[in-house]
Amino acid sequence: MNATNTDFRKALDGVISARNREATRQVVRANEFQLIGAITKRPN
Repeated sequence: MNATNTDFRKALDGVISARNREATRQVVRANEFQLIGAITKRPN
């Protein structure tokens, strides 16, 4: 029972950390697009 519980926690921790990494990557990507938009939409 204890080994199964440890494996479950490791799997759950892996899923959570992967989600956090993906969420961070999405935020960075959104900021990149915002920056590109600010540069390309300059008034002439």
